[in-house]
Amino acid sequence: MVFLTAIFIGSVGAWLIESSRWLGAEARNYDKEYPAVRFLKMSAESFAETLARYSFDIPQMTRGGGRLRASDAVILYMDEDSSTQLKQGTTYDRRVHAELLRRLKAAGARAVFFDIVFAGERDEPDSPADTELAAALKDFGAGFIGGAVDITNNAGTNRLKILPPKVVFRKAASWGLLAFRPIDEDYGIRVLNTGTESTASLSWVLAEKLGAKLPKDPESRMQMRWLNYYGQSGEIPNFSYYQAMFDKGLPEGQPLKDKIVFIGGRESLANLASSKDSFRTPYSMLPGGRFAPGVEIHATATLNLLRGEWLTRLPIETEKRIVFWLGFVLTILLMPRAPWVVLVACVLTAIGMTLLAIVGVQHWFVWGNWLVPALVIPILVALANYVHEGRRRNAIIVAFGKYLSPAMAKEISADDVDLKPGGKVVESTIIFTDLEGFTSLSEELDDPKRLSQILATYFTQCTGHIFLLKGTIAKFIGDAVLAVWGAPKADKDQVRHAVMSAWRLHKDSDIVIDGKPLVVRGKKVRTRIGVHTGQVLAGNLGSEQRFDWTVIGDPVNLAARLESLNKHLGTSVLISDDAFQKMGPGFTTRRLGAFIMKGKAAALVIHEMLGEEGIDPVPEWLPEFNAGVAAFERGDVRAAVESFAKVIAARGGSDGPSEFMLAEIQRRAADAPDKWNPQVELHEK
Repeated sequence: MVFLTAIFIGSVGAWLIESSRWLGAEARNYDKEYPAVRFLKMSAESFAETLARYSFDIPQMTRGGGRLRASDAVILYMDEDSSTQLKQGTTYDRRVHAELLRRLKAAGARAVFFDIVFAGERDEPDSPADTELAAALKDFGAGFIGGAVDITNNAGTNRLKILPPKVVFRKAASWGLLAFRPIDEDYGIRVLNTGTESTASLSWVLAEKLGAKLPKDPESRMQMRWLNYYGQSGEIPNFSYYQAMFDKGLPEGQPLKDKIVFIGGRESLANLASSKDSFRTPYSMLPGGRFAPGVEIHATATLNLLRGEWLTRLPIETEKRIVFWLGFVLTILLMPRAPWVVLVACVLTAIGMTLLAIVGVQHWFVWGNWLVPALVIPILVALANYVHEGRRRNAIIVAFGKYLSPAMAKEISADDVDLKPGGKVVESTIIFTDLEGFTSLSEELDDPKRLSQILATYFTQCTGHIFLLKGTIAKFIGDAVLAVWGAPKADKDQVRHAVMSAWRLHKDSDIVIDGKPLVVRGKKVRTRIGVHTGQVLAGNLGSEQRFDWTVIGDPVNLAARLESLNKHLGTSVLISDDAFQKMGPGFTTRRLGAFIMKGKAAALVIHEMLGEEGIDPVPEWLPEFNAGVAAFERGDVRAAVESFAKVIAARGGSDGPSEFMLAEIQRRAADAPDKWNPQVELHEK
């Protein structure tokens, strides 16, 4: 049995490697497969290629400024500042490019790469601007311009049509293709584009012209190469286009001399996420990581080719053999062992494969789908050991048998509640909590046992405050808690109890581990809470053999939306107006305004909980904030800005709701006063 299990685990790993074979290639066609087979293959491909993408990204992310340097290149961005300074629109006057070329020649630039397609209609005559730019390109002698690719789909087959630059430019400069193919599902660029069989990419053309030792035949050129990034976006030296157009516009020290100058666009910060010319890189996953403009990808590809620094993937058959034998040997060695031995061995295997992958990328310029042997194989071996021993399975069964649902069933049966699946509509108050920064915490700790300890502490705190004020915990959802008042037992003070519980949970939200508050990336972990009241369906969902008591309905969703809104407003406890009107006296709140949730038509007035009267002091800045909201809603932008600015100053330079409202005002800067909308429309959940 152990031998067969070892073969199975090794074969699964090899199958996943095979399924990631086509990462960076054209999509496979499974139309002729049976539905079940097609689903299985597509699922395996999706999972395996996701692992492969992370296998490519992670070793580069950990480089941290290693031996690779992008010192041979400089990027000039046609950004907003340049458009303003040079009085240009989306498309620059070609005479401006001609002037730039003359200045770059005088500055001693080695070559110029335009991430611009200088196209035109076939019969379109050359304009004076075209003639001037062509003359400047010819005079420079090392100008490189781009052609485009038009992809059409005919009967399920993609057809490529090369769109070269105008003839006048082709006669004056070298040209190649600019289009990135392929672009991964996460909008990342990992494959180094070398063009098509008929036409090389512009990066390839430039590197070849500058003496790179590259193969001449198209078949060798089309072999798969992978980008080796030099760092986060902005790592390559860069300036605004306009700086090169003015004397003393660039820093002293001849920053362009002997450099390859890349010229292209850079999207504004507001458009980075949706831009078609900004792409994910391995460094986009890091905190503060950004998408990289297309011209930066071209610069990376060119330097890779020029200096021979691109990445090569291990042969698929080699990867499959490594994974198969690793799974086979680990299973044979660990199946009879104690769980802690298996855990240690699997962790060491994962660490070893990770270090090997990092060394492979950073020193040997070789990568492979190492997450399969580092992650999947150890997990499969651990699961196989678990099944073999039978210990953890029994422990889980026992644990689930003592979970919340049986205790809830016993409690409601004492109240003579019908246990059949179904429910009834009741007026209930819902609070939805979430642990801020839980994802970052999980990544930072990377320790399931410690994470479990933290969650246990957090859930214990939540449970204590909720139960103390007659609440019911409907369920735990990851790091979130869904609690209910008014069901299954009626509570005439349900809203007051829920709000009080939310506030006390907020005040007691510091999670203390080993006597110290839990801190993630310099900030204490805190709880975000949303409170709403309304009619829900409360009862048992499931079958007569197995069911869970829960509540469903729009109030539950809205409470969750309020909790999520905290992260945008910088608040901790948000209360709907419905709950506010029913919670009674004794609380200090501030009205944040009327918000239209995404997907909703009607506006919802939202309040922030600030404290309990007689216990928590009333903030001195509260009247000023209320004045700011009132000014905003009547369209008095100047008064609103002044009030919110005063609140921010009074609170030491930071107040989430005030900053949010100022940003909203800024976003609406172009709105006419007579069209002012006092309600804030949210575009995210």
